[in-house]
Amino acid sequence: MRLALAFADPQRQEQLARLGAALGHEVVTAQDSTALLRLGLREELDLILFDLHLGPLQGAELVGLLKDLSDQTLLVPFVTCNDARLEFAVRALGVFYYMLAPLDPAELEDVLQSATQKEIA
Repeated sequence: MRLALAFADPQRQEQLARLGAALGHEVVTAQDSTALLRLGLREELDLILFDLHLGPLQGAELVGLLKDLSDQTLLVPFVTCNDARLEFAVRALGVFYYMLAPLDPAELEDVLQSATQKEIA
């Protein structure tokens, strides 16, 4: 599976990149939301795990733009603190997974496993 990561915290991004690679996935990274969108335009991605507050594009606006890239890519937004209105707006755009800090590696493994099963089906 091809996994894209984009986080404001470089340490978190590196940790997740190592975890994704250790689980056998090809991992690519982006430094900000515009780089993530460019990456999505250039490459076929199976899953995008990203910080909803990455910037310069954020929240539901970023999710909407990412959804426009491909309906086959699983989007998994991440937030450090929950905002019910933002979560509702993001879920209204068709996002199923919505991860909160602290990021649990076991939860991420479950998300990756689920995405892999969808890829195989």
